[in-house]
Amino acid sequence: MIRALSLTNFRSHAQSTLLMEPMTLMVGPAGSGKSNVFKAMVVLQNSVHRMLVEMFPPGLGEFHWVRSRWANETDPIAFRVEIVQLPEFPGITAEYILKIADSPAGLYVLEETLARREGQQRAEWVFQRRRNRTQMGEFGVVEWDMPTVLHRVWHGDGVKQEAPNVKFARAVATALSRFGYYHLEVSELKSLGIGEPANRIGYYGQNLADFIAWTKSEPKNGVIYEAILAEMRQLLPSLESVIVTQTSSDKQGLAFTFKEHHGYIAAPDMSDGTMLTLGMLCILNAPQKPEVLCIEEPETGLHPGRLRWLFEKFVTLAYPPPGHAPTQVVLTTHSPSFVDLFNDMLPSVQVVEQHDGQTKISPLPEILNRLHISDEKQEGVGYQWATGLFEGL
Repeated sequence: MIRALSLTNFRSHAQSTLLMEPMTLMVGPAGSGKSNVFKAMVVLQNSVHRMLVEMFPPGLGEFHWVRSRWANETDPIAFRVEIVQLPEFPGITAEYILKIADSPAGLYVLEETLARREGQQRAEWVFQRRRNRTQMGEFGVVEWDMPTVLHRVWHGDGVKQEAPNVKFARAVATALSRFGYYHLEVSELKSLGIGEPANRIGYYGQNLADFIAWTKSEPKNGVIYEAILAEMRQLLPSLESVIVTQTSSDKQGLAFTFKEHHGYIAAPDMSDGTMLTLGMLCILNAPQKPEVLCIEEPETGLHPGRLRWLFEKFVTLAYPPPGHAPTQVVLTTHSPSFVDLFNDMLPSVQVVEQHDGQTKISPLPEILNRLHISDEKQEGVGYQWATGLFEGL
């Protein structure tokens, strides 16, 4: 589980830290920097899987767009992540630092550090990499223009796989490589799939038809389809089935059949709320859950009376029954009613806003203490937030 994520010179974040619980909610106005937190997580994920030149292709100026406009030309973008509850290393806290800079010769890793700490003991280095060519023992020789050490560990490139430090680094790489980030859009949910079954939907909801086709492709996958169908019937009691329509050899779509109705209704003719709900259920019922699930505005298109229904599904993911692996959940919202559901989980709420164009993140309990507001105050935190009580502090 990620306990803290700090960003430096990344987009609107000149310097900010997000404290994270098993379930975290970011609230704040549009354009305040909430999505940039998710984009930072994607960069960290990509740094494990991809080369720097793949992350920021030369000639497109992408790195300069990513770097904060307040930073100098030679300043790096930097990330600091604190990870706890690594499955293979109970009681160990990992701290990972990555700094990426630019030069006339191209992008390079200015610094990459991994440390581990057991309980309250002093932290110990696992590795520390600087720009220059370095002999790093079990991690091999690292040149200045090579990808991250975690990338090398993940791909087994020139490292001693059985070395204790390498195993710990691999556990950290695994934790950073399994983010799932979604911002569902109706147009993508209603679009045609590519005609091949897929065991997950895309970032915007694309390939929804391919996912439903996958749930119907084998009997063992049918359990997922039946679960989604049962939950959709809570919204649409007369729904009979969700079917996959083959529009061409390489395109397939979705349609819905209803009891006592002739024919079917194609996905483009269904309500936006219905499609958003179906997309959300496909994320929640996917067979392989990410270790960190990030969703933008999950309440979009949902009737206010169904917000608790959705909230409880996220709680079950973050705090599962014994024997089930937890999924850390990070959400954004613009719904005061959804924020109110966190009244008993105030440390989970982080307020994101901008001051002079720079993002600032403040834990909600810290703001309430500054305002001398007790937990016994009658108004819910959603109401307080919607009235602007937490702004400009």
